Amino acid sequence: GRWMEVHFYASGRNEGEIAGAFVENYLLEKSRVVGKSQQGERSYHIFYQLAISQIWAPALSLQPAEAYRYLASCTTVPSIDDVADFEEVSAAFTAMGFSSEDLQWVFYLAAAVLHIGNISFAPTSGGEGSAVEGQSQQLCALAAHYLQVDAAALGAALVERQVAIRGEVQHMRNTVEKAGEAAEALAKAIYSNLFDDLVSRINAAVGGERGASIGVLDIFGFEIFEVNSFEQLCINFTNEKLQQKFNQHTFTQEESLYTSEGVPFAKVPFLDNGPVIELLSSKPYGIMNLLDEEVRMPQGGDDKYLAKIAERQRQSTVFAGPGQVQSIHASAFLVRHYAGEVVYDVRGMLEKNADRLSRNLYNLLNGASNTRTTAIFPAKDERLAGKVSTVGEKFRGQLTKLMASVEQTKPYFIRCIKPNHVKAPQQLQMKMAIEQLTYAGVFEAVKIRKCGYPFRLPHELFASTYRWIARKADGWAPIQADPHAHPAEYCRAVLGSVCQDFSQVQIGKSLVLYRAEEHRVLELLKNLALGRVFQHMQAAFRRK
Repeated sequence: GRWMEVHFYASGRNEGEIAGAFVENYLLEKSRVVGKSQQGERSYHIFYQLAISQIWAPALSLQPAEAYRYLASCTTVPSIDDVADFEEVSAAFTAMGFSSEDLQWVFYLAAAVLHIGNISFAPTSGGEGSAVEGQSQQLCALAAHYLQVDAAALGAALVERQVAIRGEVQHMRNTVEKAGEAAEALAKAIYSNLFDDLVSRINAAVGGERGASIGVLDIFGFEIFEVNSFEQLCINFTNEKLQQKFNQHTFTQEESLYTSEGVPFAKVPFLDNGPVIELLSSKPYGIMNLLDEEVRMPQGGDDKYLAKIAERQRQSTVFAGPGQVQSIHASAFLVRHYAGEVVYDVRGMLEKNADRLSRNLYNLLNGASNTRTTAIFPAKDERLAGKVSTVGEKFRGQLTKLMASVEQTKPYFIRCIKPNHVKAPQQLQMKMAIEQLTYAGVFEAVKIRKCGYPFRLPHELFASTYRWIARKADGWAPIQADPHAHPAEYCRAVLGSVCQDFSQVQIGKSLVLYRAEEHRVLELLKNLALGRVFQHMQAAFRRK
């Protein structure tokens, strides 16, 4: 997701005009870089665009997309034209002021990611160690060339990791599996840091005077897939926080309106998702905090993590572990979100949250010959070398900052509903639409509004709209107020001119507030009266 601010000049000749913009991205789906997205989904588009480019593919030693592990699961989509899209991307780089050297560096790093993904490893020392396979030596050399680091050093850093233990650096051999994980961690780190740098450069290009602003949060909606993992946990946690804000805002808005209008009202009940937020983020035993702690354990594992949360949260009404619900398999847990129940698969969660990039691989990139690369992999404070930070911690920090920004604004909520899975016009899949409306909390908001007074009109508009109800078949019923009287008094007189029970209609200080039942009666009486008026008009025209 992303948070975008558009700033306006606060004064001077350009007052009110756009002064600049600022973008912040959230939760880049790094697993997509290494081809571990949902089944049938592509990795990031730039990889396919480079692989098909007649200019850049040869310059980057790239083969067709099918040749790369990270891309092979899905290479083409009928609605995507990679050639045309790449032209737009190239034009955008130019518009943002990127030089030809900048552009080459960006594409070099993207190509390096693909070459790293095809490197294979062979076991050594009875399987305890590993080495780059002979046929992959060339791929390792290509990756090193585009990263602008030493090829031998890159190969060595992939099969051996450095770990700080009690302040001392220890060298540990990687098994074939660990070497593959190291390659994936490297690929994800390169793409992620590059992506953040591009966002920073775009902000520098479009930034300007910081004045009055409009902020737009464009973020994933609530997600329930067949397989839900760490990314869905983070996304759904974000949506829980936003839904809490939405509920509080809607409730507070309703309550303040009734108070300002001097209208009696009952407390409006709404779904409290506080227990779910507490389950996910409370310290020290919230699901996400326990995941961070498991990352730091020397022998931490997905199954151990699952056992811990099942033990700590067994009394929670919004959580279920293996054995508590029949639909949950042995490597999963269930969370009862406000939008529905979601089963999360713990397999791979620790790796995604740890995002492990060994010390020596990081230092290798920090020592690259291209200063742009060293800038996105700056030297680390040696005193913090042993501290393990997690993706989840960084994300929750960003989310806290985001919610603080949202709290300072007057929010408006726009819910986008996708009508069908094929993005085709004139096709509405009702079940899909209903699910999205439920997940977005729209029905909950409607319920809050219905509990109060969903219809509200200013006095003058109410009087001009419904004064017609006093029109009877034999003429006008008397309205016991002068049309020039106070609008509130005239509204009461209009309602009193007919023999209907409008006791539940509330005349506030500036608004008339009422519910659906009163609205139906008012509309019926108005339409009947206007029908009589139109009959008289038609008769008058015929006589002429």
